[in-house]
Amino acid sequence: MTIDNSAIEISGLIQVSKWMSVLFASGAALAASVCVLWLRKQPRFTVGQLKLSVSEFPYVAACFTAAHLFLTWVFIQRIDSLRGAGPQVSSDAWKTLTGSAAFVFFNMQARVWEPSSGPFGMGGYFAAPNDTAFWASFAFALLGIAAVALSGLPRRMSAKSRNMRLLSALALGSTVASVNWIIGSRWAIAASSLR
Repeated sequence: MTIDNSAIEISGLIQVSKWMSVLFASGAALAASVCVLWLRKQPRFTVGQLKLSVSEFPYVAACFTAAHLFLTWVFIQRIDSLRGAGPQVSSDAWKTLTGSAAFVFFNMQARVWEPSSGPFGMGGYFAAPNDTAFWASFAFALLGIAAVALSGLPRRMSAKSRNMRLLSALALGSTVASVNWIIGSRWAIAASSLR
């Protein structure tokens, strides 16, 4: 890959990372809005031209998850192309990505493989304690769980029914957050491979 082509490839990577940041920010803002609307007892919200009930937020979260998956797929394609261009291009891409305006990646630390850690000592990738991408993702995951859980809770019901609904809503919220965490881990590990 020539210098001009590598600059174009890096530019494409940064563009995808900015789209991911927009998706992340809009998802976080929407999840926070759903939490606030639920607490204020306002049952409806608007996304673009769509007027939705707070109870329909899990469907919106599923659409955001699908978009997250698609952008991760495109992002990984860009990473693979850059890695094939050699170590200097990969290093330049890493520096450009972590210093870019794509806030999800700004000041990101590379994920580190620990061969004897993780579940059952099988190894795993770990984030540095000062990794802003990790902590932003963690906060968003908690916010997403809260938004999905609250959206599944009706206002009036018996305590026993409410507890069962709360458990199922928390399970759904945790599932949505876990799927997005797995997707996000994939792009974080792929980005770390540039370093």
